[in-house]
Amino acid sequence: GSMWPNHAGRFAARSAARRARSKLPRLVPSRTHALRERNVSRLNELTTVLLDASVSPGDIKLAADALYDLLFAIAPVPEGSFDTPLPSGKALAPRLAALCVKDSMRTAVYLRGVEQVLRERRPRKVLYAGCGPFAPLALPLMPRYPEARFTFLDTHPQAIDSVRTLTRHFGFTNGELVVGDATQYRGEQADVVIVEAMQAALSREPQVAIFHHLSRIGVTMI
Repeated sequence: GSMWPNHAGRFAARSAARRARSKLPRLVPSRTHALRERNVSRLNELTTVLLDASVSPGDIKLAADALYDLLFAIAPVPEGSFDTPLPSGKALAPRLAALCVKDSMRTAVYLRGVEQVLRERRPRKVLYAGCGPFAPLALPLMPRYPEARFTFLDTHPQAIDSVRTLTRHFGFTNGELVVGDATQYRGEQADVVIVEAMQAALSREPQVAIFHHLSRIGVTMI
């Protein structure tokens, strides 16, 4: 169920987005405990907005943009990287993958789906294939499901370095990082596998190939 009526949801979304944006330039350069607590609090606020289906599309957009701003301020993703050709398709360049967070309704709908699975099934092991530099479909949920172990997998070392920076900054300890091609991954079985690699209506990224390969080790595929 929703946490607020529609009017309250709009107010909360705008407030969370404005707080994130207004505080970032002043707060993020320091690495103090207080900063970490504030940024974790803002991450949770924005996640709550994105998970609430009663919030309007406009306010979901505000929250998604604020989430991008927050993550980018902590772990900037430089321009100049390129898509990586793989046998099964192309892996998006880290900067482009980071920008996917701004596709607000996609981010919100996928995040709600992942959260529902985590809430209902309480998995112990979660694999996020093609997580990109911000891992937006799992990173925001890590403090809500500390009993789950999240494995972040991406073919770009730069993306994994970014996820490492973010998890360390937020103080999340229930994750591990792997650089590699998801269509070649040979890890242990996961209770849940998250894959979102459908740019350009499956014509570019290897969603089908990743699903086909990881279905061998994943109990539940998202």
